[in-house]
Amino acid sequence: MSIPSADWVVDLELGRELLEAHAPKLAALPMRPGGEGWDNVTFRLGDELAMRIPRRRLGAELLANEMAWLPVVSEGLPLKVPEPVVTGRPTERFSHPWAVVRWVPGCTADLTELSPGESERFASALLLLHREAPANAPDNEHRGVALETRRDQAEELWPTTFPSRLEQRWSEGLAAPMTHERRWLHGDLHPRNVIAESGRITGLIDWGDLCVGDPATDLASGWMLFGRVERERFFATYGADVPMRRRAAGWATLFAVLLVACGEAAHVAVGDRIVRHLCED
Repeated sequence: MSIPSADWVVDLELGRELLEAHAPKLAALPMRPGGEGWDNVTFRLGDELAMRIPRRRLGAELLANEMAWLPVVSEGLPLKVPEPVVTGRPTERFSHPWAVVRWVPGCTADLTELSPGESERFASALLLLHREAPANAPDNEHRGVALETRRDQAEELWPTTFPSRLEQRWSEGLAAPMTHERRWLHGDLHPRNVIAESGRITGLIDWGDLCVGDPATDLASGWMLFGRVERERFFATYGADVPMRRRAAGWATLFAVLLVACGEAAHVAVGDRIVRHLCED
């Protein structure tokens, strides 16, 4: 498994062209590269905005999903999100959605140490996020589903370096009874999508996998973000029972497999941290 290649070229010229066609007032703002992920290329617009353009077809679908549902899901959430400012329309040159959003200041949680008590604040925020979703809310075949549907992928990519303890956590997660409630999820809560300032979690970004399903998918973040003591506080504050914690550990194991298998240094480091934390419990 490797980082997906781009389906088309996204550069500053394209970004400026899209702005001039559909948001000419924003086209006058200074524009500079802001980073490239698996799904989108980001450009900074001035100090307060960011432009996101998908770099592959799946990214276009995820961005459209995020722009449609994030204003609904984030209502009342005590964390900053990339609030949509412009929902860009396709042009003759670029036949895919794009967006201008509010920039979420801070650094990603993999690059900073979180302060004591952040586990409880984060759990409380997730309880607000994981409210019941409407009947027309989007499903995602890869997130919030029964872990059994991901078994083949996980076991095909399973690193030979993983300790045997991980096999036990994976088996326990697969066997744990699953809730079938339709709860809102972020869907991709690894530390590079969690924003912090001065040790406090202040924002969540990259909501393309936003969907409904089993909250255990998001609770896997407990092993990504927190050490043992804070992790226990995280699950206690959330009120996760034993089956949910086991499913969450199963999801954390799956994410560790995927992050290590992708080979990108920053993602591998997160995967290695998950493995260490899972083996602590």
